[in-house]
Amino acid sequence: MRNPPNIIWILTDELGWGDLGCFGHAVIKMPSLDQLAREGCRLTRFYVTTPLCSPSRAGALTGRDPNRYGMVHVVDRGMVNPHLAVPEVHHLPVDEPVLPKVLQLAGYRTGAIGKWHLSLTEIESAIAW
Repeated sequence: MRNPPNIIWILTDELGWGDLGCFGHAVIKMPSLDQLAREGCRLTRFYVTTPLCSPSRAGALTGRDPNRYGMVHVVDRGMVNPHLAVPEVHHLPVDEPVLPKVLQLAGYRTGAIGKWHLSLTEIESAIAW
């Protein structure tokens, strides 16, 4: 049986369609990303669910509109009202199906490096893959 392909998913904030050399930018060159794009698979037909980072990440991980589970804001400590028993933070619910969990069921080892921005770590529903 063939080995399944390696998957490296790079999600960036505030990056436009033509902002990298591999997509035609004349000035900005990122040799490592350009090589990955040249040797791998580039997915070029997509939509983001929202222009905000937290709900956009949640939408990408779940494949669902983040409005369906109330994630409509950036997850940020500044949005927590200390006078409320329930924080005003719309975090990614633990029971939402997410791509890393599906990949794990298929035998992949998964990990996340970098900005999380889907929950506050002290909230019990924070997800760890």
